[in-house]
Amino acid sequence: MTIVERPNQEALTKAIVIYLDAIRPFLTRNLKQVSGRSVEEAVLQSLPPDKAEYFLQNRPMSDSLESAIEASHVEFILGHYWMEVFAPLFRNNDVVFGKLRCVTAARNQVSHPAFRKDQDVDETLDYLDALVFLLGTIGSNEESEAVAAIRAEVANPGEAGNRASENFVSFEEQY
Repeated sequence: MTIVERPNQEALTKAIVIYLDAIRPFLTRNLKQVSGRSVEEAVLQSLPPDKAEYFLQNRPMSDSLESAIEASHVEFILGHYWMEVFAPLFRNNDVVFGKLRCVTAARNQVSHPAFRKDQDVDETLDYLDALVFLLGTIGSNEESEAVAAIRAEVANPGEAGNRASENFVSFEEQY
């Protein structure tokens, strides 16, 4: 049996986890501004019926409301409450929605990978750029830098390999 190496998929998966860990609290914190609704009600109202039903089915199994919010929900939540809550936070930047669609596509690709091949490098870099942009825009600078570092490793895999070799030699010399 051949094991398929998927470094781009692994990098993108890590970056999406970092993104979700930052965007979920950002959303729930700002959805508290929606008048007359709890955060959960605000989330449900923003989702299309099929996604709302899925959210309700999975909500009891989630650790928290935040963990029940998926990458594909973010675009709907921001879109629904754009003028009321989010436009000023994103400096009315409509580029956000294109970046959100990239993130949803990236999440779908890493969750349903192609048979026996890794993610395309250029496409992976585009997805990582979208994540860096979104994280930077919401003020999650540490997370944005972490994803930028992942992007640099994908863009220059030899450089990361060289650092690993140097670290191994250094480790070997110590012992």
